[in-house]
Amino acid sequence: MRAKSLLPAPLRKVARRVRSLGRRPEPPPIPGLPDGLARELLSDVCRKALGEDPLRTSYRHLSGFKTAGGAYRVYVETASGRPWSVFFKDCRYGRNDAPGLVDHPATLGPPEFAVYGSTDLEMRRFLPDVYHREETTGVGFRYLLEDVRGRYQKPTTPDELLEVVGNLHRLGRALRDWAIGTGEERLIGYDHALMRGLSEYATRTLERYASHAPDGESIRHVPVPRMAEVLARWEFQEYVEPSGVHGDFNRASVLLHTDSPDRMKVVDWEWAGLGVPHIDLAILLEHADQQLVTRALRTYAEGDPSISPAEHERLFLWARLATTLSNASILAAELLDGQRETRRDRSAYVRWLLRLAAEAFEKL
Repeated sequence: MRAKSLLPAPLRKVARRVRSLGRRPEPPPIPGLPDGLARELLSDVCRKALGEDPLRTSYRHLSGFKTAGGAYRVYVETASGRPWSVFFKDCRYGRNDAPGLVDHPATLGPPEFAVYGSTDLEMRRFLPDVYHREETTGVGFRYLLEDVRGRYQKPTTPDELLEVVGNLHRLGRALRDWAIGTGEERLIGYDHALMRGLSEYATRTLERYASHAPDGESIRHVPVPRMAEVLARWEFQEYVEPSGVHGDFNRASVLLHTDSPDRMKVVDWEWAGLGVPHIDLAILLEHADQQLVTRALRTYAEGDPSISPAEHERLFLWARLATTLSNASILAAELLDGQRETRRDRSAYVRWLLRLAAEAFEKL
């Protein structure tokens, strides 16, 4: 069931334009191509898509959670002066690339490679066009994707987030049906075994952080072992049938069509799997206030009456415990074992995530 927006389409467009005026101007693009993107590949894709060769290229670095690679928007000007852009993603998950994932029970990389190779029509509705995908090493993956910016925008308002919530069940069904129908085995299983492994990983990592990090004293009061024990309980796997789980369903991964909010594109499928669908809801609402969480839970429960609203809320709290403990542990390991500088105060983010986890734990 799609959430009803409080604003008509013309006013939603105006609101987006007003928000865009307040954004900081982007730095100028860097001439050339990002490392890892071969000009021959881009030329081949450009010819197939536009019937022309690229004349000039430039790019912007968009993100890079891991120390190696990242996401880029690549700008192309063809020989006839036609502008175009594509999205390039270069991911590496080796021990030196992503130290926070070394002992994590989930394996990243293969799930996204599998999803971007899907030819299922219902799945393709949620995906940008995939021009190229390759596995560069056992821990490396590269993608060249359609840039849907302009026609699709990230959700920022409460109304837009509720539109996304209204689309979640359809997305979960599409991912589940495709995976089961094809026998796809590269997705993550968000099952009891993984949650037990995550409980052990979180307990071990956060105890190490509390003992060795400069601000470790600030988290010693958090009852991580007790929270981890709740996370690993069987009961939370028994409420609902497993569904498709994106696994990193934050606002940066979701794009709504500017004219038709029921149309949605989703990127960054590294954590894709099957399990309790409320995991995606918890990630999407990580920064939402309680009023929006209440509205979103009501919308989500209306789309799945197989269990009660109270059971939906209980699964949401459990999923919030799982996602915040996982993310806090990954960041803690990055801070202990990685050396990369960042503008973000990741220590403060670890503390904030653990506060969210503790609040969810107290309500369970």
